[in-house]
Amino acid sequence: MGGSIYVRIVGGLMVLVVSFCLTLYLIDRNDPVHSGADSRSASACGASPTILKRPFSVDTGFAFQVPLSQFKELADSGEFPSRSKLVLCENGIPLGPSHSQHVDVRTKGMGRYSHWHDFLLFSASDNSSPQTNKREYAVRMLP
Repeated sequence: MGGSIYVRIVGGLMVLVVSFCLTLYLIDRNDPVHSGADSRSASACGASPTILKRPFSVDTGFAFQVPLSQFKELADSGEFPSRSKLVLCENGIPLGPSHSQHVDVRTKGMGRYSHWHDFLLFSASDNSSPQTNKREYAVRMLP
């Protein structure tokens, strides 16, 4: 009898932990600020993109940096954390989510990026190295 109570308690805790983790995952994926939905249309990478030139500065984890001083006045900042309308494209396909937390770009990667002040912090869609993956990275400012 004592063993069955232990099994029930452990089983209940496992269900609770899995439910909690699933909830956090779904919140992160569906958060409109972090979903990148505004930049996911195929036309977002359309006419006149600015091609990013290698070498990119290595940050930590999956993250790389490139200076974007020409878009500094349109970038996110502490005062305006979702101001940037910059779209990052990898081989003509929009990446995202945009406006990602820097820790998420570094630790989760998967195309997350942040246009912050005078630079772009970004990751490749598959967490490969943008230095060597032979893909073209370009940015475009949406109206």
